[in-house]
Amino acid sequence: MRDVLPAEAKRWQLIESTVHNILRQFTYEEIHLPLLEFTELFARGVGEATDIVEKEMYTLADRDGDSLSLRPEGTASCVRALQENGLLYNQTQKVFYSGPMFRYEKPQKGRYRQFYQIGAEAFGFAGPDIDAELISLGASFWRQLGLDKHVRLEINTLGSGAARQAYKKALVDYLTPKAAQLDEDSQRRLLTNPMRILDSKNEQTQAILAQAPDLSMFVDSASQAHFDELLELLTALDINYVRKPNLVRGLDYYTDTVFEWVTDDLGAQGTICAGGRYNTLVEQLGGRPTPAAGFAMGLDRVLLLHEVINQSAMNPAVDVYVCYSAPQFAAHAQKLGQWLREQVPGSDHQGLKVRVNMGGGNFKKQLKRADAANATWAILMGPDEVAADQLTLKNLTDGQQITLPKDAVVSHLGLLVSEYLEEEEQIAKLRSWWSEYGVTVIVAVVLSVLAIVGWRWYDSHKQTQAYEGAKAYATYQAAQGSDKEAAGNAILENFAGSAYHVFVLLDRAQSAVAEGDLMAAEALLTTAVDEADSVLLRDLAKIRLAKAQRGLDRTDEALATLDAIGNSGYSSWALEAKGDIFVSRGELEKAYLAYSAALDALAPGEQRPILAMKHKNVTPFEGEYVEFTDTLEAALQDAQTTLAAPAAEVEEQAETAESAASWLPWVDDKEVDPAEPAKLVKFDAEIKLDRLWKKSVGDGLGKKYLKLPPAIVADRIIAADGYGHVQANDRFTGKRLWETEVGDVGGGMFSALNFIDRRDPSFVSGGVGSGDGKVFLGTTAGFVIALDVADGSELWRADLASEVIAPAVADDGLVFAQTIDGRLVAMDGDTGEIQWTFDNQLPILTLRGTSTPVIAEDIVYAGFANGKIIALRVENGEPIWEHRVMLPEGRSELERMVDVDTTPLINGPAVYVGAFQGRVKALSRRDGRALWELEVSTFHNLSEGYGQIYVVDDEDIVSAYDQQTGEQVWINEDFKLRGLSAPLAFSNYVVFGDSDGYLHVIAQRDGRHLGRRKLDGDGIRSELVLGESTLYVLGNSGSLHALDIELK
Repeated sequence: MRDVLPAEAKRWQLIESTVHNILRQFTYEEIHLPLLEFTELFARGVGEATDIVEKEMYTLADRDGDSLSLRPEGTASCVRALQENGLLYNQTQKVFYSGPMFRYEKPQKGRYRQFYQIGAEAFGFAGPDIDAELISLGASFWRQLGLDKHVRLEINTLGSGAARQAYKKALVDYLTPKAAQLDEDSQRRLLTNPMRILDSKNEQTQAILAQAPDLSMFVDSASQAHFDELLELLTALDINYVRKPNLVRGLDYYTDTVFEWVTDDLGAQGTICAGGRYNTLVEQLGGRPTPAAGFAMGLDRVLLLHEVINQSAMNPAVDVYVCYSAPQFAAHAQKLGQWLREQVPGSDHQGLKVRVNMGGGNFKKQLKRADAANATWAILMGPDEVAADQLTLKNLTDGQQITLPKDAVVSHLGLLVSEYLEEEEQIAKLRSWWSEYGVTVIVAVVLSVLAIVGWRWYDSHKQTQAYEGAKAYATYQAAQGSDKEAAGNAILENFAGSAYHVFVLLDRAQSAVAEGDLMAAEALLTTAVDEADSVLLRDLAKIRLAKAQRGLDRTDEALATLDAIGNSGYSSWALEAKGDIFVSRGELEKAYLAYSAALDALAPGEQRPILAMKHKNVTPFEGEYVEFTDTLEAALQDAQTTLAAPAAEVEEQAETAESAASWLPWVDDKEVDPAEPAKLVKFDAEIKLDRLWKKSVGDGLGKKYLKLPPAIVADRIIAADGYGHVQANDRFTGKRLWETEVGDVGGGMFSALNFIDRRDPSFVSGGVGSGDGKVFLGTTAGFVIALDVADGSELWRADLASEVIAPAVADDGLVFAQTIDGRLVAMDGDTGEIQWTFDNQLPILTLRGTSTPVIAEDIVYAGFANGKIIALRVENGEPIWEHRVMLPEGRSELERMVDVDTTPLINGPAVYVGAFQGRVKALSRRDGRALWELEVSTFHNLSEGYGQIYVVDDEDIVSAYDQQTGEQVWINEDFKLRGLSAPLAFSNYVVFGDSDGYLHVIAQRDGRHLGRRKLDGDGIRSELVLGESTLYVLGNSGSLHALDIELK
């Protein structure tokens, strides 16, 4: 057993916190496990014949006679905990744990009977991607801890459980005749755990093993393919590795991948982290077959390695050391220390670390103690300070000191500490800047952030300020109301020309802005520019002045003010302010250039996320975008206010809006195209798209940007056109089983508003949905129509009074449909009678589309055009949680569109959803909290496979993201602006159509092109459908195709 003493504890905390933070970044969740478990757990999980179970466990019997053991490792306990609590059933889990383990081993450096591990385990992931992630975690640990040059990765594959058993038999057959020549441990292991003989350090045994059967010759093809793909992933991640054929690990539960992180700097105890895959362990412990992988890191050994590599002592930091001159001030000192800890944030964000002197002594002796404690500042408290309610603050680095009123010490220390705080805390005040264009808000927020930079200048020059000025300004800061005004006047009168004079002017200007008095702010800032005797302060005042001038609509003057700023520390801020002015004037190309220059002017290593966001959101092309916005909104308003006008007038307004909106991806118009779609790329096809059959479905989808994906029900596929024709075909042969015509029941207000193409008489707008032996269609007039899947006969119609664009779905006797006006409606599956309705307020302008509801475990999930996804109870529509995927942003209704038109994608404990002009997010199904998010705009459904989420964004760029972390895995820009359909992932492929009618196939693993085939001259817009291994595609012209994918 061992102790961790204070000298080691700081290093220990650094390592542990670093590792825990990285694990959380990879979305692993912490679990706490008991120290004592039933001995049987380790016998079954670790293996009865292992050294751990045979010789090394601390085992005892409780009063009931049950055998208990201190845990020798964490994986078996972790499996037991998750399994007992139902967290492995049809779910994926990523967890980590830390704490002491116990083994009766011979103690030596780096090997202790009580040792500490940090373990990470992943369940439900069968592919090599999770193996790669676990190894990547280790690589991240070493980089963050500065150990990456001192460790190497050794890796091997054991094959499947059957392959491992076959190799074990061959090894025993080879070694048995040579048993007498083996070392004593190996002779014992030959009978109990023969594969551990491969780990023997005995030279004679190793010589015998040189001719032993090769483990790699026994690895099955599936395991070898898994391993080969893992090695490819490691290469892509720039993780170097060494293949170690004899690496087997000492625990029986390992299968397939095994790995170790090894160092040569610790002698014999060189393995600091090890793990692998254990696909059979959950089943061994009584659960369902569950793929799993994990690792354990030896914290003790990592601590030793870190100490070897970073030999400098890690003394506990002290921010402030409080000294007092006499015993009667001890209580004052203790109280002051507590007050400072509560009032001032510390350099590590955990609160100011204050040590109060203990043991008496004069100031000289106490200051020596402060130096020995590695303190940054000392506070000196003597009789004069106590009598005047003042404190003397001494900088222990340069020896300078200043005496301040006690109440001013907090703000003064806060300024000194602030330079240690992360930039993100200061940037946080600008989170909502880009979405707000109100003059007062913009100026106030920018002035507030620039004040931070101003304070930094003050901090760097604080030692040159006169004592009286410092005291006066501290009084000013602490004052309120009329007292503050009087203190400010005193500074303006008595300290003209000082930095404090300028700071008061800046502060008053900021207050004037907050009150909406920009004229007063301009006058104060002009005086500040004239009074400042420092280039830095003068430039700060000029930037604020320009902001005020911009607020007064004097943008030419504002630009002239900014042009007068030289190459000071504020040059990047000045360029950014220019960009803001150009945005307000609609000169977006100039704004783009100004923001680009601002980014170029950043200091090395400096990051300004808000500036980067502004730069990203403004491109030269968007000058046309603003004009489009105004045109479309005007046409919309005109169309909505003249519904009662003669048809010819409404038609004319409709054509105006159609012309303005022609480039949008959800509007059919091939005459106006703001950018050329990507050309088809050349590649060597790796697959062949073999068409099994082709049939025609009515007259196609029409011109309203309909998506009518077919539905598979048992042995048939049901498809519809936009004009009421519905048919069922045998999905294996293509033989038509039945067909019917669904009549139009007339239109209402929403048909009149459908001005994008009112000349198209198509009226089927939502489908094809299915469930409970029925087929469902939605119409532009607001009806849901139910047909019998057996013969196509109509069963019922339900009037929802608003267009139904997405397919309806059925579950357990209820049918769910979403209307274009933001309602989710539940209907009785037998009669169509409405059971409940959930209303959701929508914005004025939305995409022509809605999310298809998804039902899982008695909960219905639906996305809405206001940017929300909501989970409701199936039986009554009661909301369980809601989450806003994206807040509307921008000046115009078009810019504020954030429709969630993607069908929620359910996978394990998460639901994935995307929004137009917004984000793709992973949310917890249980409570709707965000697990990760991406700034990606999409109105297409998402797809998943290989542990990845596949997204086609609104520019038709295809990307893959890790479904656990949201990290981008690959991106393919070869299809940009080709008008893609939603992606469908299956087998090894991601498949989608385009507006030219091509079907594209790319690889799930890396996004490379595999094959393509042209199917429909009018394009492919509807979602693709999969039945077993057969792919079904409905083209816009009404051609229905059944295809198989074959390797060439």
